[in-house]
Amino acid sequence: MSASPSPTDVVDIDPAKLPTTAARAAALVRDVLAQPSAFGPDTVRRSPYESDPRRWAVLGRV
Repeated sequence: MSASPSPTDVVDIDPAKLPTTAARAAALVRDVLAQPSAFGPDTVRRSPYESDPRRWAVLGRV
């Protein structure tokens, strides 16, 4: 059994592998995001799927 990472673990990142443009960064994020099917069979993709990256999503009040 392997140990889970702790919140204090340090991640070594190779700067040469980081995206160098906003388009490449957005493509990386799209590649690592789970597809709607990963959230269950009743999950449907909405359009537009992606919002303006300059805006934050705000949840409604409960």
